[in-house]
Amino acid sequence: MPPVVTGSIVAVIGLNLAPIAAKGAMGSGTFDSMMALMTVLCVGGIAVYTRGLAQRLLILAHAMTVIVPVAIILVAENLGHIKAVSAMTGQDLDGYLGRAFVGDGVATMLSGSVGGTGVTTYAENIGVMAATRIYSTLVFAFAAVIAIFLGFSPKFGAVIQSIPGPVLGGMSIVVFGLIAIAGARIWVVNQVDFSD
Repeated sequence: MPPVVTGSIVAVIGLNLAPIAAKGAMGSGTFDSMMALMTVLCVGGIAVYTRGLAQRLLILAHAMTVIVPVAIILVAENLGHIKAVSAMTGQDLDGYLGRAFVGDGVATMLSGSVGGTGVTTYAENIGVMAATRIYSTLVFAFAAVIAIFLGFSPKFGAVIQSIPGPVLGGMSIVVFGLIAIAGARIWVVNQVDFSD
């Protein structure tokens, strides 16, 4: 698919998730809205003005917001994700498309075999990659193992539930915004001419 299509797909994913983030950020009043705004500003400040471990701690906030499984499997979404990562890293990842589609298919079959929904790649991971500039799949595999392990801990679930909704909403705004920007970056990198 041409960059104008893949960039649009990634941008639309981020923008479609924005109302969910905004609803979570608004909470029940002015205090909740201010807490969400402070979260966005703090995350932005950390991403821009820190380096090393402090910047990489943003991955934890991704782990807190990615709880809901993806309900609809779209090949175009997966393709858009790969194109976005390709644009961020400057590497041609088209050779990995087959593996990505097979991975989604196998994961969906496994999920379906135990009564789960269809699964796909998470666009939030692209936002985390953009924020942290970490592109190693080993880091994400390690984080997945930790997330699975922590998923069996009711105490960890209680800790996650204790995080105020506006804080999670503010983090979602940041992550989903980065997804939309990744889509727009595909257009810029590929010099898409919208007048054509």
